[in-house]
Amino acid sequence: MTPPETGHSVRGFASPPLSNLITLGIILTVAWSPLQVGFLSDDYTLIGGVAREGLFASWGGFLRPVTVFTYGVDWALWHLWPTGFHLTNLLLHFANAALIYRIAKRFLGESAPGTTALVSAWIFLALPSHGESVSWISGRTDLLATFFGLLATDILLGTSSVSSFGRVFVFALCFALSLLSKECTAPLPAVWLCGVSLSCARASRRPHRAEMGSLAASAIVLIGWLVLRKLVLGSFIGGYGTEIHCGFHRVSIIKSIGRALIRIFLPPLPGYVSEMITGPVLTTVALFPLAYAIAGAMDSVRRNTAGFWLLVWAVLGIPISLVPCMTMAIPITHTSSERFLYLPGAFAAIAFAAAVGNWTSRKGAVAVLAVVCSLLWCTAKLDLRWVRATELAGAIAQELGRYGGDDEVVILNTADNFQGAYVLRNGTHEAATFFQGRKGARTYRVLCSHDVLSLEDRFDWRVENGMFVLDLPEGRQAVPPSSGDSVRYQPPSRVIVDPRAFRKTGRERFVYLARAGSPPCLAETRGDSFSQ
Repeated sequence: MTPPETGHSVRGFASPPLSNLITLGIILTVAWSPLQVGFLSDDYTLIGGVAREGLFASWGGFLRPVTVFTYGVDWALWHLWPTGFHLTNLLLHFANAALIYRIAKRFLGESAPGTTALVSAWIFLALPSHGESVSWISGRTDLLATFFGLLATDILLGTSSVSSFGRVFVFALCFALSLLSKECTAPLPAVWLCGVSLSCARASRRPHRAEMGSLAASAIVLIGWLVLRKLVLGSFIGGYGTEIHCGFHRVSIIKSIGRALIRIFLPPLPGYVSEMITGPVLTTVALFPLAYAIAGAMDSVRRNTAGFWLLVWAVLGIPISLVPCMTMAIPITHTSSERFLYLPGAFAAIAFAAAVGNWTSRKGAVAVLAVVCSLLWCTAKLDLRWVRATELAGAIAQELGRYGGDDEVVILNTADNFQGAYVLRNGTHEAATFFQGRKGARTYRVLCSHDVLSLEDRFDWRVENGMFVLDLPEGRQAVPPSSGDSVRYQPPSRVIVDPRAFRKTGRERFVYLARAGSPPCLAETRGDSFSQ
């Protein structure tokens, strides 16, 4: 793809020492909290599986061998040292920011000032929606898929009119690796098609043979990947199932895009704010970037500037990259599932930088810095939740070691997440055994997990008609259990357990999380009574 030769930039960052200092400050801020996070939730299951089964560890319902391979490499290097795993996540995150800089620079033209591209990378690093992907080891799927997807994009943008089989092959290989890391990059060929079309329209030319070859190669890779999924998983879709991933009839596309844009740039919003913007305001927010892109495309013919073409391409890339998670109902009141916004966040960051490219004064540069600092502050605050979640998960796992012997430990309730940061939604058994260096025949079974919003949260079980009953504190919800009628969840906050369904040998020990605290307090039932 031949990029235009003109662009615009925020001239207030013309000094390389200043821009390098700002970049270093952003990197240190972003890296500080994730390096203090340990293993959490799915990490225990995934890494434990790799440790036991090697590189052929399964990932139920998903085909992600490249991600499993990176876990295997990390395990060989670091074993149970979580900081090593987080270093890999951070390196991928910073590499993605560097690729965003290169992509924006290529699109604007190598001779154009690089500050618009630099602002793209800064915004991307500072986005508050990246916590789940960066601070959670299991969020690496999005980091890795985005890395190979952006690398393929950079290769495509760098193609010249001379066809090169080697370049097309490397491009196709990168795309294949991204798909085998996570499915989120499947729509990228549509983004690349838009980019080639815009480049041709800008230069009034026909597509080069290398561009056509790359697009054809991406289609072949995509078809081959779908066939492989059918052979390995038995389904083209896999994952959470066709109804979840393809249920577009259940959602409003405009609202889904609006919610995603809000969460990409803003931290989780209070519930009452969420209710205010789920109507006309949300629709306006979602339509504004699209209207801006259309207006920019029309104006580009007259102004003929590279910045507007970059804006149009990036804005089109946002909804296209959102297609895999359009039906996932990403919440805007907490951080859960924000990892699905990682790839769309790359295009959103480029779009923001292109949109503010006309702020060429020093005041404009100060305004951009203010935005970056605000986003960084939100990111740093949100990342602390993952640190607290680590402390909570580690303490619960250590406490569980006091129970068991060779008996089954039935855990009535445990922390699913701390303010959106996953704690022990999955992997409780591995966390209490393998990751604590314990062996034995004991098993740990979780009946219910729920939100923890404060370290002061208390969870008081009681007995009613032979049933164990828990009323969660206000504002806390439980993850719907999968134990049939033996464990029932009555919205908004009641959990009912039939203990008879889990008393099979008489040696089971019933344990429950009585207080989140620091450290948390686990207690054991005494017959049919609860006391700490």
